Amino acid sequence: MFVAVSVLPVRGFSRLQRVRIPLPAPISAKSQIDSIARSIPGVYTVQWKAKRQYLFVAYDRTRTTKKRIIASFMHRFQKENHNFANKQKKL
Repeated sequence: MFVAVSVLPVRGFSRLQRVRIPLPAPISAKSQIDSIARSIPGVYTVQWKAKRQYLFVAYDRTRTTKKRIIASFMHRFQKENHNFANKQKKL
């Protein structure tokens, strides 16, 4: 009789990580924040505190990185803030 035993390593830490991102976004940006979060694989939840302008993101660290999440949000909102500033200069 042949018995095969498979041993899987057990990690003592969670795959779930959280990151807090300062996000200078208007209150009307909630739908944009949700769409950006859905476009990043591995993001579980996003909670945006408009009063403090912080974004709290829970993600799976095996599927994405903190850098990728921050870059995705900052790229979008820095571009919008830049366009807004240019419009204000023209007025």
